[in-house]
Amino acid sequence: MRLLLNAVAACCLLLGAVTAAALDCKQAATPIEETICRQADLLQMDVDMNRLYGGLRSQLTAKARTELLTQQRTWLAERDRACANGEIECLRKQYRSRLDQLEALNATAEAGDQKLDDVTPVIVKGKWKATAIQDPASEGPTDEHALRESLARANLPKLGTILDAVPGKLCFPPQPCDSMGWTQSTLAVVNGAAAIGRYLGLSPSARVLVGSSGATQSYYLLVPRSDGTLWAVFALCGPVGGNCRKAAEIWSPASPDASVVPSS
Repeated sequence: MRLLLNAVAACCLLLGAVTAAALDCKQAATPIEETICRQADLLQMDVDMNRLYGGLRSQLTAKARTELLTQQRTWLAERDRACANGEIECLRKQYRSRLDQLEALNATAEAGDQKLDDVTPVIVKGKWKATAIQDPASEGPTDEHALRESLARANLPKLGTILDAVPGKLCFPPQPCDSMGWTQSTLAVVNGAAAIGRYLGLSPSARVLVGSSGATQSYYLLVPRSDGTLWAVFALCGPVGGNCRKAAEIWSPASPDASVVPSS
């Protein structure tokens, strides 16, 4: 049996087949298949990809399932084009990219209350450092204790923390990683958009990332900035919970792979 999601098996997917199948190495017939059979990690990547793909389909609307199939076919065609000679590193790169996308989509689907209707993967990855507080309004005094309390209420880390983002997860050491799905939107459609825009000087068309976790009910609103940083929006309050206003914890890139996909 060939890879589940090759050009021949695509017709089966149209009929709704979702069972995962690894490559039958006794019948490997192309340079790509032969390379996968020789490399245990690539064979495992193919199994993982089919598992994630199959699990995701049940969490999608009919429209999104069709889009996911088209997306998978596009990925397969690019894999076959770019790695036609079966180069190991080329295949690893292609599979890692697709696994990242599917991990991110699965986390987003699991965090939602309804079936996912959009299969555009949004990925926050790499290490980030919580470096400063963006508080343009500065309404009233805020001591260190009040700042820590405000960050804790928003499930944000203390300043100086290195965060680790991987597709489908967000980690604030030493706490366990939290499953995290991201969607991309504009500020205009976010709850409390007017206050956020007023306090942080953001326009309704500002691009934002909404992160949510089905496991812990955590919620994050990130604003990608032109300097490469991310603003994590939260309610900053003064002592005894007074003088609250919208502010942002600034996350600065702390590793070469720190990025947000799509980038615009």
